[in-house]
Amino acid sequence: MQSFRIDELEALASQGVHKAETLLGIAYFCGTGTDADYAISRGYFESAAAGGESEPLVYLAWMNCLGMGGECDMAKAEELLRGSIEAADSGDCNVQYALGMAYYLGGVPGGRDLPKSSYYLERAAMNDHRDAQCFLASMYLRGDGVPCDPAKARFLLERAAGNGSAEAAAMLRAQASEEA
Repeated sequence: MQSFRIDELEALASQGVHKAETLLGIAYFCGTGTDADYAISRGYFESAAAGGESEPLVYLAWMNCLGMGGECDMAKAEELLRGSIEAADSGDCNVQYALGMAYYLGGVPGGRDLPKSSYYLERAAMNDHRDAQCFLASMYLRGDGVPCDPAKARFLLERAAGNGSAEAAAMLRAQASEEA
């Protein structure tokens, strides 16, 4: 995955590149490469979603559910969640991952739901989403919402490392040193 600086993404977003708006929304949502700012994040997500991007729907559902960067609007959150599920069910691995994380962290109407979280993370992992592979592996290592299964965790970490995840490679090294 290519990484961008915030100023590069802002330049692309100002040209109407909706994927750049999505990435900026995530950056401001998570505080990655910039300070977290939910109001700015929400603005980028709304623009990207209006431009046809599916991934922002998950974050907008999360933000509306918890009142992040604006009012809490459960009806809107539920509507956005339905759109997110539709996009995830159509095979969008970025939406599957974001939805899995939203269910894991409780950023959806109804709160935390580990079975739904693991379902969407599994789907994203099967689609070679390396962050989903890595996070799901950590769930399998801890038995967090899934059965404790170190062999499955190792398999997922190996796939994630093969997909370029430095975090997965580090986790594999740590596992190997524990086994030695």
